[in-house]
Amino acid sequence: MPVLAGRHGLGASSAEMTAAYRAIGGGFDAWGRGAVDTARAFRDSAKMTDYSTRLKDRLATQPDGAELVDLYGEVERLGLVGQDAGMELQHRMERSEWLLGRGLDRMDHMARQMGTAVESVNRYVVGTTAYRLEKRRALKEGKPEAQARTVAKQYAIDTLYSTMGDYSAWNSPPLFNSPVGRMALQFKKYGQKIYQLLAMTAGQMRHSGEWNPEAIKAFGGVLATHALLAGTLGLPLEPIKAAAIIAGLLGGDMEYADVERRWREFLVDHLGADIGEIMARGVPRWAGVDMQRVGLDSLLLPMGEPKSSKAADIGQYVMQIAMGAPMSMVFEYPEAVEKLMKGDIMGGAAQLVPFKGAADALLAMQRLDQGKLTPGKKTAMDPYTPGEAFTRFLGFTPEREAETNDMRSFIQHEKAKRTKTRREEIADYVTAQTADEREAVWERIQDNNDSLPPVARLTLPMLAAAAERRNRERATGREQFGITIGPQERDLLTQAQRYYNVR
Repeated sequence: MPVLAGRHGLGASSAEMTAAYRAIGGGFDAWGRGAVDTARAFRDSAKMTDYSTRLKDRLATQPDGAELVDLYGEVERLGLVGQDAGMELQHRMERSEWLLGRGLDRMDHMARQMGTAVESVNRYVVGTTAYRLEKRRALKEGKPEAQARTVAKQYAIDTLYSTMGDYSAWNSPPLFNSPVGRMALQFKKYGQKIYQLLAMTAGQMRHSGEWNPEAIKAFGGVLATHALLAGTLGLPLEPIKAAAIIAGLLGGDMEYADVERRWREFLVDHLGADIGEIMARGVPRWAGVDMQRVGLDSLLLPMGEPKSSKAADIGQYVMQIAMGAPMSMVFEYPEAVEKLMKGDIMGGAAQLVPFKGAADALLAMQRLDQGKLTPGKKTAMDPYTPGEAFTRFLGFTPEREAETNDMRSFIQHEKAKRTKTRREEIADYVTAQTADEREAVWERIQDNNDSLPPVARLTLPMLAAAAERRNRERATGREQFGITIGPQERDLLTQAQRYYNVR
């Protein structure tokens, strides 16, 4: 819509798109067939609905039906519509001979049906809308009928290619088909397509020294649409996230979470909690639904960020980037198996099941029953309401859960930073070798105290007590090999000295 509206106006594009939906039956017929085919795919692998034929037959009854059928004949030949046109992961060409493989093949076959139906509707609506808008424009400019059809046909194909994409292997950049890129960039063709669209539109904004209003409106429209649905934090902010990760690898303290939190705080301080939340995370939050996953902030990088700035957590995140979706599953599966072993059947199964619709259904049932629990069995969130369970069943995160996750993340992140700083300040003070060094550390502590509430501040009596405790531990032998060992751990030191030849 924003790309079409940039050239043809929002009103005309909306009206024409509505007419295109009406021409194919509103999409309900195709979506219904998708649901039926999903159930059918569970029983057998028989040929499923041919949406191209079905939708072309509907369009053929329109006054311009012959033109549209001709258009989609060419579009089919180019591979821009079809059973797998919008599927980044292609079908396996051979059937698996082993039981688990056949089960995964069947699950994959089921998972494709609704997506195929929805994608077919999307592409036929966009192509039809683009063709009609451009033909009308060409006729108004005085072009002959035949030329107007030719121009409109090419415009429809170009629009489908730039907005819907062509996920065929032959159309992928060489890097995507390389041995390394094939794994690391799996499921990243959509992100590459979006960046290509943004770059192409941005490049057209100024041409031959003049501004192009159509390109400006299209570029702004794409960003505005995503901001509307996923908020300002759903804009393409990956370069900032990448910079934060690199800074962490180099030993810096910058974290992307700090950027997000400071922006959220700025919005809330100036617009209030409700408007601030909507501006940060999108208008659907007002209706109780989080749609962050449709944002442009995680097109190429994994969702979220490293768990911490520790080298191990950053390394795991970098491994996920380098190895793609399969590595993400490798990291998730041990956690899922651990949940199953501890009796969390629903939670473990939801992580193990590769069929996202089934995983969301399992999560909806679990959280409707018991809410969200921490690994320590503490209640992180009260049970879902029926409406929230339905939202999760549809594949979206309820607003209350998204806000709870963000709030918990904020508290845990800030608590960890405060604890780390506190430990470092105490250690620096008690290990200072001279009075001048100790005074310099105390001045740094006082500067940090200014940003803390009184109850969280370090005081000189606290530091003196820490220094005295450290000296006492050394004098009494409680500190051994850099480890504080209390009476309850003394047996561990005895065992260690028995097995390890340490003098």
